[in-house]
Amino acid sequence: MGVEIEEKEDWHIAGNLSEELETLLKKMVLLDVGDAVQSSVERNRKIIDEKIRFEKVVKAGIYKTFNVFPRHDGYALFLDITYKILFDSPEHPLTIDSTSFTEFHPYVSEKYSDERNALGKEFKEKYDKWLNRHVGREHR
Repeated sequence: MGVEIEEKEDWHIAGNLSEELETLLKKMVLLDVGDAVQSSVERNRKIIDEKIRFEKVVKAGIYKTFNVFPRHDGYALFLDITYKILFDSPEHPLTIDSTSFTEFHPYVSEKYSDERNALGKEFKEKYDKWLNRHVGREHR
């Protein structure tokens, strides 16, 4: 035992958005896919724990990468959840398993909670203003 499982989260948001817009977008994404991410992380953690119990593991980690692409009617999300296990064994020194999924999220939808729709509406209003300022400047 004694192997600490590293957990990292990286966000890549296209479009050079303001910090405020990125924060709103992250909140929406986590409301949308937070449960799926959590269950995937828990599943990965169980697999890693099992490997640690029966084999000599040097290092282990779970890595979440969120790639977010704003669109005119919402945004697209590509999410990759990977676990890596480094064994103290020449037979199989490294195990990598990756779960990826792509989703599309509108700003507002009847399937979302009031909280999520409020965030979507706020994001859309601020995004439109931000877009008008930036696009307007580029086309002058």
